[in-house]
Amino acid sequence: MQEPQCCRVLVTRRAGTTPKPATIGNPRLPIGDTAVEWRELECFLTLAEELHFGRTAERLYTSRARVSQNIQAFERRIGARLFERTSRKVTLTAIGRRLSLELESHHRAIVEAIEDAREAAQGRGKPLRAGFSGPWCAELLNLAGDGLAAEYPDTFVDVREIHLSDPLGPLRAREVEVQLTEFPVSEPDLRTSAPLIVQERFLAVSTRHRFAERAEITLEDLAGEEMIVFGDLMPDYQREHFFPHRTPQGRPIRHSHSVRYWQDAMSLVAAGRGVCLAGGDARRYYFRPDITYLPISGAPPIRYGLVWRPDTENPRLMAFIAAVEHAAALS
Repeated sequence: MQEPQCCRVLVTRRAGTTPKPATIGNPRLPIGDTAVEWRELECFLTLAEELHFGRTAERLYTSRARVSQNIQAFERRIGARLFERTSRKVTLTAIGRRLSLELESHHRAIVEAIEDAREAAQGRGKPLRAGFSGPWCAELLNLAGDGLAAEYPDTFVDVREIHLSDPLGPLRAREVEVQLTEFPVSEPDLRTSAPLIVQERFLAVSTRHRFAERAEITLEDLAGEEMIVFGDLMPDYQREHFFPHRTPQGRPIRHSHSVRYWQDAMSLVAAGRGVCLAGGDARRYYFRPDITYLPISGAPPIRYGLVWRPDTENPRLMAFIAAVEHAAALS
């Protein structure tokens, strides 16, 4: 994959569109007698967060080889190793850890300033970026955005989809300021609201599945089924809550396919290649004539709430959180 000659600043887009790299004119940042390539800086900070070359390449829309080349070039400019690499893992050195902490906030400020300038050039106000995991959550965020406009008329709410395969990554990467997502979320660096949406749990199966004609099932019926799950970056406690490995009586539930997108999961379900747990609103938003949704008797409901980073709290964000809570109480 060929890199552009100018430096790249990743600017996220609205849900449903393809992210594209924005560019700035000067590919080098003069620091003392060293000119640092911006793309090297981005590779360093992203790898420092991910500690995985593959995920870093995916986030920067480049190849693993190019990430490795940029990291090596950056280390030569610094004059020290910033990462320890083995066949099993990547870790920061002491110098790399200190450098990432000192650079991260400055890099974020540059990226946000560029994106805000782009929005202003298009005649729009300052965005408040809010993530959602399901379209029913997006509806609530949009309602809250309408309510926020009265208090902050120069703000618009930029609503973006957050995939269950990496439910907290974009929040930690500061791609969104707050998100409405599935609970539980129990992370020491994040704050949460009370649950705002509660949905009955269903099982999506093919209309050809042996359960398709039943009125309901139980969690014990999942023993021996092929369960479709989402990604590898979901915290273990969340994964077990949403996609258990065992029934309440201890019988195994096989996890067969790991996907990133709901549409991929539904395609596998329709093809009879597995079953998938879902909230009740999935029946409305992901209706298909070849899929049946069965209520699961005795299963705990799926709860949704707000999650945000304490270090980004400000009057505007807290006003939006209050607006979401108010909209949820009315809906």
